[in-house]
Amino acid sequence: MRGDHRPNVRRVRQNSSSNWECYLAEVEYPLQELLSYWVGSGSLTDSRAAEIFAYFLRDKVLKLRESAKELDEEYEEGLDGKAP
Repeated sequence: MRGDHRPNVRRVRQNSSSNWECYLAEVEYPLQELLSYWVGSGSLTDSRAAEIFAYFLRDKVLKLRESAKELDEEYEEGLDGKAP
């Protein structure tokens, strides 16, 4: 219905779910490795490698924040009736 001001939830879900799942899958392993490193267990023992993992995770978190902001904007546009 054209006059409906609800967000296009299907479009928002399609756009966001694949991005979120991808980012979450990418951070799972390095996050587990860093957690193990910090408690002194696991295979990661070199502090330089831990820094690389941390840098990678920091980048992914920034991208997740950007995706969250875009999702919020899409949702708000849908509420305003601007989205198709």
